Order: sequence, then C-alpha cells, then structure tokens
Amino acid sequence: MDLKPEFHFTGGVDGGRGWKGDVKLMRLSIEKAKKTGWKPKLNSHEAIRRTVRELSGTA
Repeated sequence: MDLKPEFHFTGGVDGGRGWKGDVKLMRLSIEKAKKTGWKPKLNSHEAIRRTVRELSGTA
C-alpha cells in the first residue's frame, strides 16, 4: 500500500495502553470452536492480506 503513517503516542491510562475500560491483556483461543468441528478458512496472515487487498481496491 506504500503508506508511511505517523504515530503519536499519548501514554494511555494508568501507565498502560489503550483507553479507560480497555482490556490490557487478552488471550484469545479458537480451541472450543474447533472442538465443535469448525475450522477457520484463513490464518491470521492470510486474513490480513485479504483485508488490505479489499481496502486498497486491488482485490
């Protein structure tokens, strides 16, 4: 996409990141869903790649 974004860090809240009410630590798992027989169609890398293509109009 040839982007060069500028980042401005504000320090977050309570010496951490994010905003009030934000979850500071999150561990996500799809193991319960997989036990039902569900399988993801894409891995994280493929999903991000597809999203960038869709948003940039090159899909």
